[in-house]
Amino acid sequence: MEEKEFHLLDYWRIILKHRWTIAAFFTVIVVVVTVGSFLTEPVYRATAQILIERESPKVLGLPEVMNLNTADKDYYQTQYEMLKSRSLAERTVTALDLIHHPEFARKEKKTSEDAPANKTPADSLTAPTWLLNAFLNRVIIEPVKNSRLVNVGFEAKDPALAARSANTLAEQYIRQNLDLHSRLSQQASEWLWQEIRDQRKKLEESESALQNYKVTQGIIAIEEKETITPQKLAELNTELISVQNQRVELETKCHQIDALIARNGSPESIPEVINNSFIQNLKAQESKLIQDRAELSSKFGPKHPQMIRLTSELETIQGQIKSEEDKIITSIRGQFQVAQAREKNLKGAFEAQKNEALDLSRKSVQYNILKREVDTNSQMYDRLMQRLRETSISEQIETTNIRIVDRAEEPKKPIRPKKQTNILLAALIGLSLGIGLAFFFEYLDTSIKSPDEIEKELNLPFLGTVPAIKLPGLGKKSTVDELVVLSHPHSNAAEAFRLIRTGIFLSTAERPPKTILITSSAPFEGKTLNAVNLALTMAQTESRTLIIDGDMRKPRVNKIFGIPVSPGLTDLLTSNLDPAQVVQATSDPHLDVITAGKTPPNPAELLGSERMRRILAVVSERYDRVIIDSPPLIAITDGVILSSITEGVILVVHAGRTGKELVYRSVKSLQDAGAKILGIVLNNLEFKDYPYSYYYPYRYYHRYYQTENPEVSAH
Repeated sequence: MEEKEFHLLDYWRIILKHRWTIAAFFTVIVVVVTVGSFLTEPVYRATAQILIERESPKVLGLPEVMNLNTADKDYYQTQYEMLKSRSLAERTVTALDLIHHPEFARKEKKTSEDAPANKTPADSLTAPTWLLNAFLNRVIIEPVKNSRLVNVGFEAKDPALAARSANTLAEQYIRQNLDLHSRLSQQASEWLWQEIRDQRKKLEESESALQNYKVTQGIIAIEEKETITPQKLAELNTELISVQNQRVELETKCHQIDALIARNGSPESIPEVINNSFIQNLKAQESKLIQDRAELSSKFGPKHPQMIRLTSELETIQGQIKSEEDKIITSIRGQFQVAQAREKNLKGAFEAQKNEALDLSRKSVQYNILKREVDTNSQMYDRLMQRLRETSISEQIETTNIRIVDRAEEPKKPIRPKKQTNILLAALIGLSLGIGLAFFFEYLDTSIKSPDEIEKELNLPFLGTVPAIKLPGLGKKSTVDELVVLSHPHSNAAEAFRLIRTGIFLSTAERPPKTILITSSAPFEGKTLNAVNLALTMAQTESRTLIIDGDMRKPRVNKIFGIPVSPGLTDLLTSNLDPAQVVQATSDPHLDVITAGKTPPNPAELLGSERMRRILAVVSERYDRVIIDSPPLIAITDGVILSSITEGVILVVHAGRTGKELVYRSVKSLQDAGAKILGIVLNNLEFKDYPYSYYYPYRYYHRYYQTENPEVSAH
């Protein structure tokens, strides 16, 4: 099933349909609010504005002595609550003597509620509870956004009382704040004196303990020693590391010399020998002499004087080289021994300095502990003395962080009731609720009201709409006037029946159906009226038309045409009469009628008999169109039985009354019986509820044809 899509015209139709409900609801609310507004006694509001600075007073309380701070948000929220406190209300009520004011006077007998509120040791309340409650109910505290301003308002029926109460409340709030600071200052002074005495004793004890420790440990200028000793220790450590590195280097050289001597017999490859300039000169001379001797050896023998001289000089040079190498080796070994001795001495000095530093560190730990305790006690003592001096001064000065910016003035106009605003809101609310109620009623209304619901929700053809017939001369007891097509041929209703006739002729592709059943879901939906008028419109096309009254339980066709009910269909089904014997003529020569006849005991069996099928076959041959008016489908089966033996069924639905569920069941029963549903006719539609919507053409035709002047109709 497709969900219905609403348009603005649908909403307008719903509003017009329930316009009297909306109007009644609107009127009641507006009248009630208007009467209430004029009967309500006016109330005035006066407002004083105060400034509350962030509190950092010279009056020191215990929390401030202990350095406990409060966030701004918490502070201001606390002040707002204090403005609405019962203790402040009691001070204000007493100052204004409101218990004797006529606006607060009570005529009832005193009860337990009238007794004074519970007293506290610090600030007892003497005003009765009911008076405090009545006063606080009229107090309005409104912080000004993004500022430290607060509006203190008071409501009363007397404008002078409202202004006086707002100003007095602000003044008493400032006075209460001063009193609180004064009490806190006194308490702080007492507490500070006690703390100073205790702190002085602690300071003296800590100073004595420090002095005794310095004497017993022989500590003099420990701070200077703590600076020098680590410095000396660091210098010794640096020097020791340098000497150790030098000793290791010389030791390595000595091992290298010993290894070379053991392997080659000469240390000539060590760096000190190689890099010695004197040895290098001697080596050069040695090489020259060896070369010269080699040249002479080829000419002279070894005992030649020149050979002897060169050999002697060569030995002298080699002796000098050996002597110089020994000196270098002796020097290196001597440096190694000196480095060893120096390393040993530095190690001893370093250990002695380290022990001295450790001893000083042990003494300084306890010394610093005692020194810190003295400093802490001294600072606390000085701080307490400073706070005591400040508190003593502030006790003599009345100061507060609150002041009145604007005093409340006597109001000229009441804040309520706001008559114009109330009436306007009542009108808006009444209209809104009335429209909402209209849509709620529409939601509860499950009847079919438009062609769209037939086509989209039932998925069946829509043949046409028959408007509510309200024509001159048509009354409840009228008979002939129900034949609208005859009595008012140019009316809106007659035109609607002609449009439905056209829809029936076009409902099938091959040929229009000959036997047509007109039925409805429930009684009083207008099926008979539709049947006789549709039959008349078909007869007016010069088609031989027969209308059969198949509602043998409550027949009406004979009454509409003003003919006898018998003989009729019952006689035809229970005897061997020919249909022509029971047919009755009407004023239209192309329209005949078979009435229902006398009510039988078994209508369903007769309508479902083979005899009924043969009768329909006979009349179908004799007439171009056969219209059957059947009983409603719900509760009895006559209509369902007839639907199975006709070529088409038209279901009449009373607009705005027949429920969708009822129509669904009717359609389901017809489909189960195998009937061919030609479409649905929406009957008895009130066009006034649908202006400028689907039915605008019908309204236009109704205005156009409401006069039966042929000249007008010709247009």
